[in-house]
Amino acid sequence: MDEASLLSIPGSSRFENDIVEELKRFGFEGLMSEVSPFPGDEGGELLKIDIAFDKERVALELDGPTHFLTTLVRRKKGEKKEKPIRDGPTKAKTRLIKNLGWQVSR
Repeated sequence: MDEASLLSIPGSSRFENDIVEELKRFGFEGLMSEVSPFPGDEGGELLKIDIAFDKERVALELDGPTHFLTTLVRRKKGEKKEKPIRDGPTKAKTRLIKNLGWQVSR
């Protein structure tokens, strides 16, 4: 794994905490941050769900810019932007979490 993939984006955990607080303010309960999708919290730090409704097995993933591929093709003026494409690790994480019985919302 390359070193850049291990770095976190400054403020990302603060953003996640802010989202949790707002969801609580709107009456959502049972929220947990940085939850392992594996039974019995196995897997350690291998894979964590950003925000989880553990009882309902719903994962809320908050994707920042590092989760998307960037096109290097220059667009002509006025040309429509392409839809962002999620990168391979993000797609793999989603598949794994779903295969473990979770619903995933990004």
